[in-house]
Amino acid sequence: AEAEAAREDERARRLAQKTAEAEAEAARRRRQEEKDEEDDAEEEEEVPVAVKVEDVCTYCSKPVGSSRMLHEATCPQRTSQCKDCGQMVKETERQQHEVACLDRPTSCEFCQTLCTRRSLPAHLATCTLRELNCEFCGSPFQRSDLQDHMDFCEYRPVGCPHCHQPVSKKNLKIHEGTCSARATAPSRSSPPPTCQGEPPPTDTTAEASEPASQGGDGAGDTPLEDVTPSEPKPELTEAELEELELLELEKKMSRYGLNC
Repeated sequence: AEAEAAREDERARRLAQKTAEAEAEAARRRRQEEKDEEDDAEEEEEVPVAVKVEDVCTYCSKPVGSSRMLHEATCPQRTSQCKDCGQMVKETERQQHEVACLDRPTSCEFCQTLCTRRSLPAHLATCTLRELNCEFCGSPFQRSDLQDHMDFCEYRPVGCPHCHQPVSKKNLKIHEGTCSARATAPSRSSPPPTCQGEPPPTDTTAEASEPASQGGDGAGDTPLEDVTPSEPKPELTEAELEELELLELEKKMSRYGLNC
């Protein structure tokens, strides 16, 4: 019985020893697996590479390494100063900026004066060599010669001295030949018309000459003034004669109340 008990104790001791060894092996394996997992995680993690400031493009901020100068010479984001307006412009937008830049120099197409695109409209408004069309005949003339032409343009409208309608200077003589107002105008020898109900005008010159022609002792006669020959008057043009006739007609109509 004692021997049997000793064998049971030995078996129990061995079983406990094996159990302890198995637990220790399992713990070692777990520690090894955890260590392996940590090593794998460190290997997978990216380590940032230190980039020098000298290796970064000034325009696009990208790392370009030792070829920085070559990259910046062709970088699409490269900027440079416009020589006309001083604005910093990207290389991709330079052509568009040069087309629209208001400070870009240009020249007047008429006088070849150098100016900028910004000041060109103000220069054209006063350019003496700019060609403008005459508002009467439509012919082009330089600004410095336009006013002189318009003063004597044959298509400039003038007023007819009879009907006062605007007629071109070129056709004034033709219009006067067919003007209805001139055909109905009273002559210088005929008396002017009167308003309805007014007595016809009397000849004041005839009334004034009647007392002098009647007989008498001559006490009331007015002595005649000495008549001295006057200098001959210069001959007037047809237009000046017509203007004098028009003024005389207006005076007669005003005298007899025809403006009522």
